[in-house]
Order: sequence, then structure tokens, then C-alpha cells
Amino acid sequence: MEDSLLFASMMMVLLKKCDRVKIGCQSLLTNISACIMTKKGGEAWVQPIYFPFELIANNAVGTV
Repeated sequence: MEDSLLFASMMMVLLKKCDRVKIGCQSLLTNISACIMTKKGGEAWVQPIYFPFELIANNAVGTV
């Protein structure tokens, strides 16, 4: 939960300061390098930071 809240807060800061920040890397915002993890044999699961990333990606469109 802490990772999700921190990640969402950092993504919101990037959106809020988009006039100064031209590019950002989501893997540097958290200690988990991938939002979606997989196992050999086909099993896949999402990390908790996936959900705030998905919400921001789906709703942060247009001009900020």
C-alpha cells in the first residue's frame, strides 16, 4: 500500500510540473522495476503500483 500511495503521489507531481519536466521514467519512481511480473510457464500478476499507473494512464490525457 505504501508503494502504491508513494508512486501515485510522484506521478501526480510529474503531471503537476509537466511544464518543467519533459520526460519521466516510472521505474525510477519505485523500488519495483516492473508493474507486471511473469513466471515461466505463463502465470502473470500485477504489482500494487500497477493500479495507480493504470488510472493515471487512462485519465491523464489531453493538455495538462
